[in-house]
Amino acid sequence: MTRMIYLVHLAAIFAIGMLSTAGATTYYISPQGSDGSNGTSTLGPWATFSHADTQLHPGDTLVIMDGTYHQIIRPTHSGTRAEGYITYKARHNFKAIIAPAVDTGRASIEVFSCPGCGGGGNTPVLGYLKFEGLIARAIGENSAISLYSRDDAAVDEMTHHIIVRKCGFFGSAQESNSSVIDLGNNLRDSLVEDVFSYGKSRKAGQAFGCLRVTVRRAVLRYDYWEGDNYKPNDPRTTFSGYNTQDSIFENIIALDAARTPPGYSADRAGFAAAGNETPATLSGSIRNKYLGLVIINNFANGVDVNGGSGNPNEDLVFRDILSWGGRNDGYGFNVQGNDNGSHYSFMTIGNNESSGFRLDPYPHAPITNETVTNIFSTGNGVLAFIYNPGQVTSFKNNSSANVNTEYDNQALEPQYAPDISERFLDPVMVPGHARGATIVRRYVDGQLTNTPLWPWPDEDTIKAFMCNPADLATVHRLNPADPLFVGRPGWCETDKTLTEYIWEFNGARCPNDICNGTGRGNILSPAIPFLLLQK
Repeated sequence: MTRMIYLVHLAAIFAIGMLSTAGATTYYISPQGSDGSNGTSTLGPWATFSHADTQLHPGDTLVIMDGTYHQIIRPTHSGTRAEGYITYKARHNFKAIIAPAVDTGRASIEVFSCPGCGGGGNTPVLGYLKFEGLIARAIGENSAISLYSRDDAAVDEMTHHIIVRKCGFFGSAQESNSSVIDLGNNLRDSLVEDVFSYGKSRKAGQAFGCLRVTVRRAVLRYDYWEGDNYKPNDPRTTFSGYNTQDSIFENIIALDAARTPPGYSADRAGFAAAGNETPATLSGSIRNKYLGLVIINNFANGVDVNGGSGNPNEDLVFRDILSWGGRNDGYGFNVQGNDNGSHYSFMTIGNNESSGFRLDPYPHAPITNETVTNIFSTGNGVLAFIYNPGQVTSFKNNSSANVNTEYDNQALEPQYAPDISERFLDPVMVPGHARGATIVRRYVDGQLTNTPLWPWPDEDTIKAFMCNPADLATVHRLNPADPLFVGRPGWCETDKTLTEYIWEFNGARCPNDICNGTGRGNILSPAIPFLLLQK
């Protein structure tokens, strides 16, 4: 049954390759354009996205020419399954920057479905839209991108079939409850892939109230949030899958999370798999897959799993997870409570200041029927594993190099521990006794492929943005003399590519077959001009 659900999921999103584009037209927009032009060539581009929205039809593409656009993208028309997506596409990847100059109370890229809302808020159910190659920078207390519907939307009223590909996002929300990448409430059958996100916000990315959504190959960093207009001591995470169902989160990197700002106190996690009882359409997290995740140099817990109030989380899958170097007394992987029947396997959990893998022995709500297998826990500050035997249906094929559990204080099958000394994300296993995470190939639609994951796509461009000194200063991560300083990102302090930074985080050198022998810090293509970001 689970396999059938994901086959339906795949078909629902990725039948897109068969969509018709007959009669489709390509239009152009430029910061120097004019809405009086016909928009059909680079010599006569349009000027505003609002005008383009009135002209675009299913199957059409709007090519967004290089430069900075001081306006938002907010479509009110959809593509269709039969006639094709409406596509908003940068002429050159990452060189079209959406940076509104006026705070309208909306995300820089926003797709919102609200049929029957009445007045100026009435928008149809939107779907079959693509956004490719863009940089979106938020303004005020808003997200950089928000794909959502009204809170009580039925499934057939939800925003749907949105594709976001090869985009970068910078957040500006310091006080409100916001995410840089905001998926939901009520988004379904959509894909976000090959993206990066950083900046001010409570979360760098969130899927809230989503159904059959995939986030794939994302680089995320939590930087700064105070929350005085919301709940300033509420949890902060790099990425959260919350009240979300039948969704896939694969090959996501959460790195270099900042400290909590001075004067604030909050629970922290790299990833949160959470649920809660709400009046919204979707309540609780069920049948989600978290695959090939990398959490390094995180602040506090690497992963938190918590069903909250109401029905428990059900049947979550976590596989091939690296959680390494958690600071501030963090657990590598922490199941807090109200979870039933989840599966945890093939993880490498190490060098976290607190314990490695933990099922809370005294949870706020029961933890039941869990499966814990093929995990390697090493070098953590306290214990390798913490759990109550009554919480699991299977606990086997796990190894530790320090103590096992709070019950017997013995190392667990250390003779089967994998060797990660030279291949951090590709451990050398003891034959017949596989332990730890192998994160070398791409996951796609929940399945492991033969396509290499490394070197990471667009890693040079990602570093040019995420380590931009102006942005680091904005999020109080540049100057230790800043009274709000929350720590420099480790990657930005090195001359390494993203691939090197991750593969060498345990002190090894990146293998040539992974880094392509390119050498340390080699920029593979021209970086984005710094001044372009300042316009």
